[in-house]
Amino acid sequence: MSLDVNRRNFLKLIFTTTSAAAVSGLLPHWPAEALSRPIMEPVEFTDDGYGYLIDPTMEYYDTAFPTFREWLGLEGLTPRQLKKQLKREERRFEHLISDSGDWDMTEIQAWLDSDLEPEDMGLLEGMSYTPYGPPIEFYEQISPEDSYSIGLTLVEGDHPGSSFAGVQLFNTPRDTNRELQRLGINVVVREG
Repeated sequence: MSLDVNRRNFLKLIFTTTSAAAVSGLLPHWPAEALSRPIMEPVEFTDDGYGYLIDPTMEYYDTAFPTFREWLGLEGLTPRQLKKQLKREERRFEHLISDSGDWDMTEIQAWLDSDLEPEDMGLLEGMSYTPYGPPIEFYEQISPEDSYSIGLTLVEGDHPGSSFAGVQLFNTPRDTNRELQRLGINVVVREG
């Protein structure tokens, strides 16, 4: 069986593996059967200098945004199915068509194959294509109790009118790493 791992599914994978710190002997009471589990390198997040976590390995400028066709899940449809699905999404492209009651696929073909911009998506989805995205995905996968004990909170719009979202760190990286280790989460936070 082949496991397809991309950047988005990687965080899910780390929760099913053993913490490298635990296996190395830093935790004194680690179950013996855990020693036979595969050891993965921890995911590293960094403080951006303003108290928000980022993925230091992510290059924002190399990000390939999906097309509208991909984002709306319209790939592989017949022309008839495509038009039926697009009738539900007409508000997204009504500025491109001449008559909302009777429009042709040629009017929106270029739009379907154009890349999205972060502004076209919701705030959190748009931020998922930036270095702030992986910490947001991590935050969404842990329980509220764990996020509180780790010292994380999700900030959506840090001031009125803001289009920023990120995970803010309230503990020191040292305290955060200690709590992540205690919880068995294979993530390390470094100072920026």
